Amino acid sequence: QLNLALLYDKQGDTEQAKQHWLNIQEKHGLEQYAKAQFNLGVLYDEQGDIEQAKQHWQNIQEKHGLTQYAKAQINLGVLYDEQGDIEQAKQHWQNIQEKHGLETYAQAQLNLALLYDKQGDTEQAKQHWLNIQEKHGLEQYAMAQFKLGLLYDEQGDIEQAKQHWQNIQEKHNKTAYAVAQFQLAIIYAKEENEKESKQCIIKSKEYYQDDGYIKNVMDNIQNAKILLKNKGILLEILDHYLDIRNALQVVRTDTPVNFPERAFAHYTEVDSAINLLKNKENKDEKEWNFRMASVEQLNDPTEGQVLFEFLNNYSEQLKQQNIIIEKPAEQAIFTACFTFNHDSLNQFRLYGKKQNQEATGVSLVFKPSFFSSSHRGIMNKLNTFTKEISKMDIEQSIKNGVGIPNIRLNKDNKTEENTDKEETKNTDKEETKELLLPLYRCIYLDPESFMENENEEKEPYLKIAARDELTFYREKNRKVNDFKKYKTEIEHIEKEVLKYFKKMIKSIETLFSDLKKNENNEEILNTLGLILLPLSHLIKHSAFHEEQECRIIYCCSFNNGHIDKKESHKAKIFREYRPIINDKDIARIYLSKGAENYAHIFKSLGIKTVRISSNPFRTAEKE
Repeated sequence: QLNLALLYDKQGDTEQAKQHWLNIQEKHGLEQYAKAQFNLGVLYDEQGDIEQAKQHWQNIQEKHGLTQYAKAQINLGVLYDEQGDIEQAKQHWQNIQEKHGLETYAQAQLNLALLYDKQGDTEQAKQHWLNIQEKHGLEQYAMAQFKLGLLYDEQGDIEQAKQHWQNIQEKHNKTAYAVAQFQLAIIYAKEENEKESKQCIIKSKEYYQDDGYIKNVMDNIQNAKILLKNKGILLEILDHYLDIRNALQVVRTDTPVNFPERAFAHYTEVDSAINLLKNKENKDEKEWNFRMASVEQLNDPTEGQVLFEFLNNYSEQLKQQNIIIEKPAEQAIFTACFTFNHDSLNQFRLYGKKQNQEATGVSLVFKPSFFSSSHRGIMNKLNTFTKEISKMDIEQSIKNGVGIPNIRLNKDNKTEENTDKEETKNTDKEETKELLLPLYRCIYLDPESFMENENEEKEPYLKIAARDELTFYREKNRKVNDFKKYKTEIEHIEKEVLKYFKKMIKSIETLFSDLKKNENNEEILNTLGLILLPLSHLIKHSAFHEEQECRIIYCCSFNNGHIDKKESHKAKIFREYRPIINDKDIARIYLSKGAENYAHIFKSLGIKTVRISSNPFRTAEKE
């Protein structure tokens, strides 16, 4: 019965799978009953039936097996945490002891620590992190040590922070080790310990080998003259940027399967959409890859300028010093734009126009598989932490505590599909033509508008891209509370972004206050411009907030061999992304009024869901 259920579940026949799991009773074997109940809980959870999921996991008792009991307790804690019942969540995780399994115990301790940390109870959080030892699991130990280092660093206890980061070794987890080395590099640079700082940068750089932009920045900072002259401040600014980037990432390894952000629209012309979706098996047809455009080609006249305008308006110190941060001239930056608004009147009017006629375009709605759940840009050879118990990216979920701070366990005997598996198949580096990039929300700023907060500090207008309330009403089976929960999560991310953004500004001010006017600071200012380059293209003017935009970003030098310069005579250059795999990458398509006659063509290309826009357009003229 277990095998039949798993087979039907793999084929997508959840009703048949459900029936076979339900056939298994306690009398057939306690362990088999527990496995069936656990899998039923996961199935109902995936379907959004939380109460049924709870019931099946609550059916599992210690007598059915310590391992299955502990797994059920982990997932019950996650459910209650998501529902805002913190005390119940704590209780379920506290039920798990070492006897239930060392790694599951460590997962429970991590979840408890992150929960207390989110509540501001750092002492309780500290205790739960300290409970995790190497014997409980190398990765879990590394996570706990890393977070302890951050906690002590924020409290100003640098020696304790240093000790916990030094405890993390390569054998624990390569990612955790590299990110810890990065933090140590900052400390040693501030202590003017050039040798140790450079060694830590070298070790940390291994993690970023596949991210040409970060490697380039770290190569610049590693220069001894710059490293000591700015006392680690450039590293600190880079660190804050990475924190902001982490918070803005949309598709993540730890995103719950039922999180509302599961599809992203790209507006384009009908002909382009057809070419992108054509059957790739026909060898006579030219294969079209999705392309990223140079930012110089975008239609926003403030593109890339809002951040620098904001900095000069926000900081009196920067304004008085009149130091200009310039974008590196040798760097090309490419992007492709997506939105949470799948069927938008304004975006159909603005984008994908044919012969300059409004409402003649197509909205291609992509699944998360089209993007990377890892930060590193090129498909990389380093596995992120994908064990069944704790499928998280340390740099994302543990360092910043952004998003849901815990993870459900997968079905018993069934491995959840993970986009990172696709990434690990390809070990090519910068020479690789095909990319898999993370998707980031845009930040919306008004560079001239500020208010005073309760601490009498200048507070900027800052919002991030997210779904509009109307989009929830358009979905079937949504409840008002779903949007309230989503709004709370977005507000949490927004607060994280603002926190790190302010820290970055403070570090920039510190950097400038240390610059001596009679010295040549060109290297430092050039490196600062390089650090801020991608962020400047994730920040848009508040006037564009309605677009709720997300972007993939790629930085490289202009002599990069994979830049497509065929249309350079039209002042256009591109960087290819990858081909679209229709059934894997496309969730559905919306056609504007002027494109509705093409519905049969998109259906013939294998697109299962083709919808006509419900917006009240004035009908476009027929060709």
